[in-house]
Amino acid sequence: MTVTEAFQEFKSGLELPAAHSHRASAAQQALRERLSRHLAIEDSFLTGSYARHTKIHPLNDIDVILVRNVSRVGLVSSGGIQTFQALDEVVRAARSAFPTGATISKQSRSINVSFAGLDFGFDLIPSWLRQPDGYWIPDGDTGSWIATSPEFHEQFMTQANDRTGGRLKPIVKMLKHWSRNNYDLLRSFHIELICENVSRSLRLDNFQLGVGTVLINLPHFIGV
Repeated sequence: MTVTEAFQEFKSGLELPAAHSHRASAAQQALRERLSRHLAIEDSFLTGSYARHTKIHPLNDIDVILVRNVSRVGLVSSGGIQTFQALDEVVRAARSAFPTGATISKQSRSINVSFAGLDFGFDLIPSWLRQPDGYWIPDGDTGSWIATSPEFHEQFMTQANDRTGGRLKPIVKMLKHWSRNNYDLLRSFHIELICENVSRSLRLDNFQLGVGTVLINLPHFIGV
């Protein structure tokens, strides 16, 4: 087996199996529908690396944005919902929607829901439409609101992947696998941004060169 063939096999091994993807799709749709019976949700959609197609096998958690309002709002210092309230409302709704068979955990910016029989869970992220664009999401640790723009990041990564001839996202997955097996100290999203940044100035002509190039330049991004 050549090095190129080995990396092709490596790439294939990181892809989510079709059956796994179908099960995840059905599960998240059922979850969103059932949760909407207990919580006012104007819209909901998948976000994070699952939506950007940079998730690796085995699948862990799938991020789901829950949009709670209709009109875009600016950040106010008082009078609006507090971050802990935003998270607690989702906890109560999840417990009502899934009184049995689910483990529900409050996290700093989301509510994790996992089910018996599924080897992956869901991170439910309450959000409010932000003025002028994007969303506000709560940070329970600091009590503050964080501006985020998941659609922008999804488009950003898609364009970067196209620019590299479809090589960037597989390289991102390989780096995530490397990180997962080397202390897992890097956040998944940061790995994506690092790989994209490297791809703008250095050639990623194949998978082996791409992985090697990112690893060689990694210390510049993490302060080593």
